[in-house]
Amino acid sequence: METSIHNLSHGAALEKQCDRLIGSLKHRDMNARRNHVSDSHESTFQWIFDDSIELHWKFGEGVKRPWDSFMEWLKSDQRLYWINGKAGSGKSTLMKFIPIQCSLKGILCTLLHQLLEGQRAIAMVLCTEVPLISNKDSHNDWSVTELKDFLFRVLDQHSSHICIFLDGLDEISQAEGTFDLVNLVEKLRDRPKVKICVSSRPERHLQLCLGKYPSLRLQDLTASDIRQYVTDFLDGLSGQIREHGDL
Repeated sequence: METSIHNLSHGAALEKQCDRLIGSLKHRDMNARRNHVSDSHESTFQWIFDDSIELHWKFGEGVKRPWDSFMEWLKSDQRLYWINGKAGSGKSTLMKFIPIQCSLKGILCTLLHQLLEGQRAIAMVLCTEVPLISNKDSHNDWSVTELKDFLFRVLDQHSSHICIFLDGLDEISQAEGTFDLVNLVEKLRDRPKVKICVSSRPERHLQLCLGKYPSLRLQDLTASDIRQYVTDFLDGLSGQIREHGDL
């Protein structure tokens, strides 16, 4: 009886530590970027999962399509995919359709919170193995180095494969620069069970770092989506004008 009470008490304490740990990774702007990105228009971006899009393009004989298949990448051993495009081409909307904030710390906190919220058993194991982490009360209690180390610990505990989507690599705060973020991305790519899809503008330093990986240039592929959106918008506008004209 005493053993059962002790086990229950220990389990409750561990659950409380787990809640405290996950809560410490929350921050005010965690969902701000995602919530500020517009939803994709109906019937647009479907091509990302449809390799038959090639049938709608006319390539010269012997000319390779100007992008790497996203579906082939998902099934391949390649671990990093780069979605790049000009400003306003729809990178963030596409990244929202497929499934972070502007500081490396914010990105790390968000990734960890999402990973642990869905796998609380891992959080409980790590609270036991690394007692100090359960003393964190907020994201201000974490250093970037601690968060990086903890992220790799969490990934090592995961038994399933993980696909991570990071939007706006070029928008990281100027104080930190993109080098540390790209370095983190490449370290994540090296984890055996992790795939990572990133998006950014095609800035020179990012081309040098990411140009060797499978990629697509979004403005090459969104012409039909833009046409669909404009057509639907104008059709709706024409309907409203006719409706008001009949009043």
